[in-house]
Amino acid sequence: MTVRYYGLMHNPDTFADVEKLYNMIKPLVSKNHSKDQDLRPISENRSRKWERIIKVNDDKYILNDGLFDSIKFWHDDGMNYSLEEIEQMAPIVWYRNLGGNECIKVRNGSGEYAHVSRYSFLQYVLPSSFRFDVDNGKQYISVKGNDKPYYLPKSAYDPQRATQIARDASFRKENTYWLEEDDNKYLFFTRKGNRWSIKGDTFMFGYPKKRINTERKAEIKPLTDKFYEYILAMYPLIDLEEANYHWNWYNKRTEQLNNSYKEFSGSEYGYSWWDWSNKGKFMEHILSTDDHPMRIVLLELFIIDSELQAIKTGRSHVEDDRLPSIIRNQWNRWVNKIFDLQYTYSEAIVRRVK
Repeated sequence: MTVRYYGLMHNPDTFADVEKLYNMIKPLVSKNHSKDQDLRPISENRSRKWERIIKVNDDKYILNDGLFDSIKFWHDDGMNYSLEEIEQMAPIVWYRNLGGNECIKVRNGSGEYAHVSRYSFLQYVLPSSFRFDVDNGKQYISVKGNDKPYYLPKSAYDPQRATQIARDASFRKENTYWLEEDDNKYLFFTRKGNRWSIKGDTFMFGYPKKRINTERKAEIKPLTDKFYEYILAMYPLIDLEEANYHWNWYNKRTEQLNNSYKEFSGSEYGYSWWDWSNKGKFMEHILSTDDHPMRIVLLELFIIDSELQAIKTGRSHVEDDRLPSIIRNQWNRWVNKIFDLQYTYSEAIVRRVK
Protein backbone atom coordinates (compact mmCIF):
# COMPACT_ATOMS: atom_id res chain seq x y z
CA MET A 1 0.00 0.00 0.00
CA THR A 2 1.20 3.49 -0.80
CA VAL A 3 2.45 5.38 2.24
CA ARG A 4 1.18 8.90 2.38
CA TYR A 5 2.05 11.65 4.81
CA TYR A 6 -1.06 13.55 5.84
CA GLY A 7 0.75 16.21 7.83
CA LEU A 8 -1.38 15.73 10.95
CA MET A 9 0.23 16.43 14.31
CA HIS A 10 -1.33 13.11 15.33
CA ASN A 11 -4.37 11.08 14.41
CA PRO A 12 -7.51 12.51 16.03
CA ASP A 13 -8.32 10.27 18.98
CA THR A 14 -11.27 12.13 20.46
CA PHE A 15 -14.19 14.20 19.29
CA ALA A 16 -12.41 17.23 20.76
CA ASP A 17 -9.42 16.47 18.50
CA VAL A 18 -11.68 16.38 15.44
CA GLU A 19 -13.38 19.60 16.45
CA LYS A 20 -10.02 21.27 17.00
CA LEU A 21 -8.75 20.01 13.65
CA TYR A 22 -11.73 21.51 11.85
CA ASN A 23 -11.35 24.87 13.56
CA MET A 24 -7.62 25.15 12.92
CA ILE A 25 -7.89 24.51 9.17
CA LYS A 26 -8.41 27.61 7.09
CA PRO A 27 -10.99 27.08 4.32
CA LEU A 28 -9.56 26.91 0.83
CA VAL A 29 -10.98 29.67 -1.36
CA SER A 30 -10.04 30.06 -5.03
CA LYS A 31 -11.51 30.65 -8.46
CA ASN A 32 -12.71 27.04 -8.33
CA HIS A 33 -14.01 27.00 -4.76
CA SER A 34 -16.19 29.50 -2.99
CA LYS A 35 -16.17 30.30 0.70
CA ASP A 36 -19.64 28.76 1.00
CA GLN A 37 -18.24 25.34 0.12
CA ASP A 38 -16.21 25.41 3.36
CA LEU A 39 -13.47 23.30 1.79
CA ARG A 40 -11.00 22.36 4.54
CA PRO A 41 -8.24 19.94 3.40
CA ILE A 42 -7.46 17.52 6.19
CA SER A 43 -3.68 17.61 5.73
CA GLU A 44 -1.03 20.28 5.38
CA ASN A 45 -0.73 19.24 1.73
CA ARG A 46 -3.64 21.39 0.65
CA SER A 47 -3.26 20.28 -2.96
CA ARG A 48 -5.02 17.08 -1.87
CA LYS A 49 -8.10 19.16 -1.26
CA TRP A 50 -10.56 16.31 -1.86
CA GLU A 51 -9.41 14.72 1.42
CA ARG A 52 -11.26 17.06 3.71
CA ILE A 53 -13.12 17.50 6.99
CA ILE A 54 -16.79 18.44 6.84
CA LYS A 55 -18.83 19.81 9.73
CA VAL A 56 -22.39 18.51 9.71
CA ASN A 57 -23.31 20.08 13.04
CA ASP A 58 -21.77 20.64 16.47
CA ASP A 59 -22.00 16.91 17.23
CA LYS A 60 -21.01 15.37 13.91
CA TYR A 61 -18.02 15.61 11.56
CA ILE A 62 -17.17 13.77 8.36
CA LEU A 63 -13.59 12.85 7.43
CA ASN A 64 -13.94 12.36 3.70
CA ASP A 65 -11.59 11.02 1.03
CA GLY A 66 -13.41 12.64 -1.90
CA LEU A 67 -14.69 9.46 -3.55
CA PHE A 68 -18.22 10.73 -3.03
CA ASP A 69 -18.66 14.46 -2.65
CA SER A 70 -20.80 17.40 -3.66
CA ILE A 71 -17.73 19.23 -4.99
CA LYS A 72 -16.43 18.25 -8.42
CA PHE A 73 -12.68 17.88 -7.86
CA TRP A 74 -11.78 16.16 -11.13
CA HIS A 75 -14.62 16.21 -13.63
CA ASP A 76 -18.37 16.45 -13.69
CA ASP A 77 -19.61 12.87 -13.93
CA GLY A 78 -23.23 13.85 -13.44
CA MET A 79 -23.29 12.60 -9.85
CA ASN A 80 -24.52 15.20 -7.38
CA TYR A 81 -24.22 13.78 -3.86
CA SER A 82 -26.14 15.44 -1.06
CA LEU A 83 -24.65 15.98 2.39
CA GLU A 84 -26.78 13.10 3.67
CA GLU A 85 -25.43 10.78 0.97
CA ILE A 86 -21.85 11.90 1.63
CA GLU A 87 -22.35 11.11 5.31
CA GLN A 88 -23.71 7.66 4.45
CA MET A 89 -20.81 6.79 2.13
CA ALA A 90 -17.87 8.55 3.82
CA PRO A 91 -14.93 6.54 5.20
CA ILE A 92 -15.17 8.08 8.70
CA VAL A 93 -18.05 9.83 10.44
CA TRP A 94 -17.43 10.98 14.03
CA TYR A 95 -20.43 11.52 16.32
CA ARG A 96 -21.13 12.80 19.80
CA ASN A 97 -24.54 11.60 20.98
CA LEU A 98 -26.96 13.18 23.44
CA GLY A 99 -25.25 11.49 26.36
CA GLY A 100 -21.88 12.91 25.33
CA ASN A 101 -20.56 9.52 24.25
CA GLU A 102 -18.42 9.33 21.11
CA CYS A 103 -19.06 7.05 18.16
CA ILE A 104 -17.27 6.38 14.88
CA LYS A 105 -18.70 4.86 11.73
CA VAL A 106 -16.08 3.34 9.41
CA ARG A 107 -16.97 2.43 5.85
CA ASN A 108 -15.26 0.78 2.90
CA GLY A 109 -15.80 1.96 -0.67
CA SER A 110 -18.81 1.15 -2.84
CA GLY A 111 -18.13 -1.36 -5.60
CA GLU A 112 -16.35 -4.72 -5.72
CA TYR A 113 -13.13 -3.25 -7.13
CA ALA A 114 -10.16 -2.11 -5.03
CA HIS A 115 -10.52 1.29 -3.33
CA VAL A 116 -6.83 1.93 -2.76
CA SER A 117 -7.12 5.64 -1.95
CA ARG A 118 -9.72 4.86 0.70
CA TYR A 119 -7.51 2.17 2.24
CA SER A 120 -4.65 4.64 2.49
CA PHE A 121 -6.94 7.28 3.97
CA LEU A 122 -8.27 4.91 6.63
CA GLN A 123 -4.80 3.68 7.50
CA TYR A 124 -3.51 7.16 8.28
CA VAL A 125 -6.58 9.03 9.54
CA LEU A 126 -8.28 6.52 11.83
CA PRO A 127 -7.61 7.05 15.57
CA SER A 128 -4.18 5.85 16.65
CA SER A 129 -5.79 3.06 18.70
CA PHE A 130 -7.31 1.62 15.51
CA ARG A 131 -5.51 -0.64 13.08
CA PHE A 132 -6.39 -1.00 9.41
CA ASP A 133 -5.17 -4.10 7.56
CA VAL A 134 -5.52 -5.66 4.13
CA ASP A 135 -5.23 -9.43 4.05
CA ASN A 136 -5.79 -11.55 0.95
CA GLY A 137 -7.68 -8.72 -0.72
CA LYS A 138 -9.99 -8.17 2.25
CA GLN A 139 -9.99 -5.17 4.60
CA TYR A 140 -10.13 -5.39 8.40
CA ILE A 141 -10.36 -3.02 11.37
CA SER A 142 -9.11 -3.84 14.86
CA VAL A 143 -8.86 -1.73 18.00
CA LYS A 144 -6.30 -1.57 20.79
CA GLY A 145 -7.15 -3.93 23.62
CA ASN A 146 -9.01 -6.26 21.28
CA ASP A 147 -6.87 -7.97 18.69
CA LYS A 148 -9.87 -9.44 16.88
CA PRO A 149 -9.96 -8.08 13.31
CA TYR A 150 -13.39 -7.04 12.09
CA TYR A 151 -14.07 -7.55 8.41
CA LEU A 152 -14.91 -4.26 6.65
CA PRO A 153 -17.15 -5.22 3.72
CA LYS A 154 -17.47 -3.30 0.50
CA SER A 155 -20.85 -1.76 -0.13
CA ALA A 156 -23.13 -1.77 -3.16
CA TYR A 157 -24.81 1.47 -2.12
CA ASP A 158 -24.56 4.39 -4.51
CA PRO A 159 -27.87 6.20 -4.96
CA GLN A 160 -26.60 8.44 -7.74
CA ARG A 161 -25.43 5.54 -9.90
CA ALA A 162 -28.56 3.56 -9.06
CA THR A 163 -30.65 6.47 -10.30
CA GLN A 164 -28.59 6.68 -13.49
CA ILE A 165 -29.13 2.97 -14.08
CA ALA A 166 -32.88 3.54 -13.95
CA ARG A 167 -32.87 6.35 -16.50
CA ASP A 168 -29.96 5.51 -18.83
CA ALA A 169 -30.10 2.25 -20.80
CA SER A 170 -26.50 2.50 -22.04
CA PHE A 171 -25.22 3.01 -18.48
CA ARG A 172 -27.41 0.13 -17.31
CA LYS A 173 -25.66 -2.33 -19.62
CA GLU A 174 -22.36 -1.92 -17.78
CA ASN A 175 -23.68 -1.18 -14.29
CA THR A 176 -26.13 -3.55 -12.63
CA TYR A 177 -24.49 -3.60 -9.23
CA TRP A 178 -25.56 -0.41 -7.48
CA LEU A 179 -28.27 -0.10 -4.83
CA GLU A 180 -30.50 2.88 -4.26
CA GLU A 181 -31.13 1.98 -0.61
CA ASP A 182 -28.27 1.88 1.88
CA ASP A 183 -27.16 -1.69 2.63
CA ASN A 184 -25.62 -0.46 5.91
CA LYS A 185 -22.34 -2.27 5.35
CA TYR A 186 -20.12 -0.43 7.79
CA LEU A 187 -18.59 -0.89 11.24
CA PHE A 188 -19.69 1.19 14.20
CA PHE A 189 -17.52 1.81 17.27
CA THR A 190 -18.21 3.57 20.57
CA ARG A 191 -15.74 5.09 23.00
CA LYS A 192 -15.91 4.67 26.74
CA GLY A 193 -13.12 6.40 28.58
CA ASN A 194 -10.04 5.81 26.45
CA ARG A 195 -11.25 2.54 25.03
CA TRP A 196 -13.06 1.89 21.76
CA SER A 197 -15.28 -1.15 21.24
CA ILE A 198 -17.42 -2.51 18.42
CA LYS A 199 -21.13 -1.71 18.56
CA GLY A 200 -23.80 -3.17 16.32
CA ASP A 201 -23.47 -5.60 13.43
CA THR A 202 -20.23 -7.18 12.28
CA PHE A 203 -19.62 -9.14 9.07
CA MET A 204 -18.05 -12.37 7.90
CA PHE A 205 -16.77 -13.10 4.40
CA GLY A 206 -17.49 -16.48 2.88
CA TYR A 207 -15.21 -17.46 0.00
CA PRO A 208 -16.72 -18.92 -3.15
CA LYS A 209 -16.89 -22.72 -3.10
CA LYS A 210 -15.52 -24.61 -6.06
CA ARG A 211 -15.86 -28.12 -7.37
CA ILE A 212 -14.29 -30.25 -10.09
CA ASN A 213 -16.37 -31.46 -13.01
CA THR A 214 -15.85 -35.14 -12.25
CA GLU A 215 -17.96 -36.38 -15.17
CA ARG A 216 -15.83 -34.52 -17.68
CA LYS A 217 -12.66 -35.62 -15.89
CA ALA A 218 -13.74 -39.26 -16.16
CA GLU A 219 -14.35 -38.82 -19.90
CA ILE A 220 -10.80 -37.61 -20.56
CA LYS A 221 -9.09 -39.93 -18.06
CA PRO A 222 -7.80 -42.39 -20.70
CA LEU A 223 -6.13 -39.48 -22.51
CA THR A 224 -4.69 -37.84 -19.39
CA ASP A 225 -3.43 -41.19 -18.05
CA LYS A 226 -1.67 -41.86 -21.34
CA PHE A 227 -0.09 -38.39 -21.33
CA TYR A 228 1.06 -38.94 -17.73
CA GLU A 229 3.03 -41.98 -18.93
CA TYR A 230 4.38 -39.82 -21.77
CA ILE A 231 5.61 -37.26 -19.19
CA LEU A 232 7.51 -39.88 -17.17
CA ALA A 233 9.10 -41.32 -20.29
CA MET A 234 10.03 -38.06 -21.99
CA TYR A 235 11.02 -35.58 -19.28
CA PRO A 236 14.66 -36.84 -18.99
CA LEU A 237 15.15 -36.01 -22.68
CA ILE A 238 13.89 -32.41 -22.50
CA ASP A 239 16.48 -29.65 -22.40
CA LEU A 240 15.14 -26.74 -20.34
CA GLU A 241 18.34 -24.79 -19.77
CA GLU A 242 16.99 -21.82 -21.69
CA ALA A 243 13.81 -21.88 -19.59
CA ASN A 244 15.83 -21.31 -16.41
CA TYR A 245 17.11 -17.95 -17.58
CA HIS A 246 14.69 -16.42 -20.07
CA TRP A 247 11.14 -15.28 -19.45
CA ASN A 248 10.87 -15.09 -23.24
CA TRP A 249 11.01 -18.89 -23.29
CA TYR A 250 7.59 -19.09 -21.63
CA ASN A 251 6.14 -16.41 -23.89
CA LYS A 252 7.34 -18.27 -26.98
CA ARG A 253 5.73 -21.51 -25.84
CA THR A 254 2.39 -19.91 -25.02
CA GLU A 255 2.52 -18.01 -28.33
CA GLN A 256 2.87 -21.37 -30.08
CA LEU A 257 -0.16 -22.64 -28.19
CA ASN A 258 -2.06 -19.49 -29.06
CA ASN A 259 -1.35 -19.81 -32.77
CA SER A 260 -2.23 -23.49 -32.76
CA TYR A 261 -5.49 -22.75 -30.94
CA LYS A 262 -6.41 -20.12 -33.55
CA GLU A 263 -5.90 -22.71 -36.27
CA PHE A 264 -7.91 -25.32 -34.33
CA SER A 265 -10.81 -22.99 -33.55
CA GLY A 266 -10.86 -21.30 -36.95
CA SER A 267 -10.56 -17.91 -35.32
CA GLU A 268 -8.57 -15.08 -36.86
CA TYR A 269 -8.20 -13.43 -33.47
CA GLY A 270 -5.76 -14.46 -30.81
CA TYR A 271 -5.04 -13.20 -27.33
CA SER A 272 -2.37 -10.88 -26.01
CA TRP A 273 -1.64 -13.54 -23.36
CA TRP A 274 -2.38 -17.23 -23.01
CA ASP A 275 -5.40 -18.19 -20.93
CA TRP A 276 -6.30 -21.80 -20.15
CA SER A 277 -10.01 -20.98 -19.81
CA ASN A 278 -12.38 -22.66 -22.26
CA LYS A 279 -9.59 -24.57 -24.01
CA GLY A 280 -10.74 -28.04 -22.97
CA LYS A 281 -11.62 -29.25 -26.49
CA PHE A 282 -8.29 -27.98 -27.78
CA MET A 283 -6.42 -29.83 -25.01
CA GLU A 284 -8.37 -32.99 -25.79
CA HIS A 285 -7.39 -32.63 -29.44
CA ILE A 286 -3.71 -32.33 -28.53
CA LEU A 287 -3.72 -35.30 -26.17
CA SER A 288 -5.60 -37.51 -28.63
CA THR A 289 -3.25 -36.73 -31.54
CA ASP A 290 0.03 -38.59 -31.03
CA ASP A 291 2.01 -36.47 -33.49
CA HIS A 292 0.54 -33.11 -32.53
CA PRO A 293 3.36 -30.51 -32.34
CA MET A 294 1.85 -28.97 -29.19
CA ARG A 295 2.34 -32.17 -27.16
CA ILE A 296 5.97 -31.31 -26.58
CA VAL A 297 5.01 -27.73 -25.67
CA LEU A 298 2.53 -28.97 -23.07
CA LEU A 299 5.18 -31.32 -21.72
CA GLU A 300 7.69 -28.49 -21.38
CA LEU A 301 5.19 -26.18 -19.70
CA PHE A 302 4.20 -28.88 -17.24
CA ILE A 303 7.83 -29.65 -16.39
CA ILE A 304 8.61 -26.03 -15.42
CA ASP A 305 5.39 -25.93 -13.37
CA SER A 306 6.16 -29.13 -11.43
CA GLU A 307 8.79 -30.78 -9.28
CA LEU A 308 10.44 -32.08 -12.44
CA GLN A 309 12.13 -28.75 -13.14
CA ALA A 310 13.85 -28.76 -9.75
CA ILE A 311 14.86 -32.40 -10.27
CA LYS A 312 16.34 -31.67 -13.70
CA THR A 313 18.33 -28.69 -12.39
CA GLY A 314 19.60 -30.57 -9.34
CA ARG A 315 17.78 -28.37 -6.81
CA SER A 316 15.67 -31.27 -5.60
CA HIS A 317 16.10 -34.98 -5.20
CA VAL A 318 13.17 -37.42 -5.01
CA GLU A 319 13.54 -41.15 -4.57
CA ASP A 320 12.68 -43.09 -7.71
CA ASP A 321 9.86 -44.98 -6.01
CA ARG A 322 8.18 -41.75 -4.84
CA LEU A 323 8.54 -39.73 -8.03
CA PRO A 324 5.57 -41.22 -9.97
CA SER A 325 3.05 -40.47 -7.19
CA ILE A 326 4.35 -36.91 -6.75
CA ILE A 327 4.15 -36.22 -10.47
CA ARG A 328 0.75 -37.93 -10.66
CA ASN A 329 -0.65 -35.53 -8.04
CA GLN A 330 0.83 -32.49 -9.77
CA TRP A 331 -0.40 -33.66 -13.17
CA ASN A 332 -3.85 -34.22 -11.70
CA ARG A 333 -4.00 -30.59 -10.57
CA TRP A 334 -2.65 -29.46 -13.93
CA VAL A 335 -5.38 -31.40 -15.74
CA ASN A 336 -7.96 -29.49 -13.71
CA LYS A 337 -6.37 -26.27 -14.92
CA ILE A 338 -5.75 -26.93 -18.61
CA PHE A 339 -9.15 -28.58 -19.11
CA ASP A 340 -10.85 -25.81 -17.10
CA LEU A 341 -12.58 -28.39 -14.90
CA GLN A 342 -13.06 -26.27 -11.80
CA TYR A 343 -16.31 -24.39 -11.44
CA THR A 344 -17.95 -22.27 -8.76
CA TYR A 345 -21.06 -23.77 -7.21
CA SER A 346 -21.48 -21.26 -4.41
CA GLU A 347 -20.64 -17.59 -4.87
CA ALA A 348 -18.80 -15.48 -2.30
CA ILE A 349 -21.12 -14.11 0.37
CA VAL A 350 -20.95 -11.46 3.06
CA ARG A 351 -22.85 -12.55 6.14
CA ARG A 352 -24.12 -10.04 8.68
CA VAL A 353 -23.55 -11.06 12.30
CA LYS A 354 -25.94 -9.50 14.81
